[in-house]
Amino acid sequence: MNKKYQRILFHISTLFVLIIHGDLNYSIPLESNEKSLLISLNSTLTSSYAFKNWNLLSHPCYWSGIECDCTLLSSSFNCDSFSSSSNNHVYKLDLHGQYVSGTIPSEISLLSKLRHLFLQYNLFEGSIPSEIGLLKNLEIILFNDNMFSSSLPLEISNIQNIIEINLSSNLLEGSIPNQWCQLIQLTTTITVTPSPSPSSLSSSSSI
Repeated sequence: MNKKYQRILFHISTLFVLIIHGDLNYSIPLESNEKSLLISLNSTLTSSYAFKNWNLLSHPCYWSGIECDCTLLSSSFNCDSFSSSSNNHVYKLDLHGQYVSGTIPSEISLLSKLRHLFLQYNLFEGSIPSEIGLLKNLEIILFNDNMFSSSLPLEISNIQNIIEINLSSNLLEGSIPNQWCQLIQLTTTITVTPSPSPSSLSSSSSI
């Protein structure tokens, strides 16, 4: 079965589960694509700790490692009664140190408002998907101490708000792409070991 049909079946099955559990009636639903991505992570990644309370009967913004706009803006920390569902997005995904294994799906780009992506100290493997470059609001990427391999995606250079990238202690190949020079700010820290970096990044990078 090719990837196109796998994705179609995934979305159909997700919708079926949500309907059965009455989840479509949340007064403040998380944006549907974002919830679909989180459910996908729960089913495709492996961890004895990270997903224990990722229960379809509860609001995703209450799941461990997930932080949403409603948890920031609602003084009562009540996402179910948050007044503006159109503004409710995941802004932080934090699975660090949870012994998570698997690969990052390309659909990570569905978390379009994500600002913090913390996956450090786990057992992630495979390549870092180029689709991360579509997450224009990302500020911090912490992928250190995993088993990511292959080269660094050029598309990360599209993230203009980035202030910290840590990819150290992985199995990455090659050097920091020259295209990354354009995202460097005065406060940006890039950590990639042991690969060398372009000379234009050396003064602003932590190698």
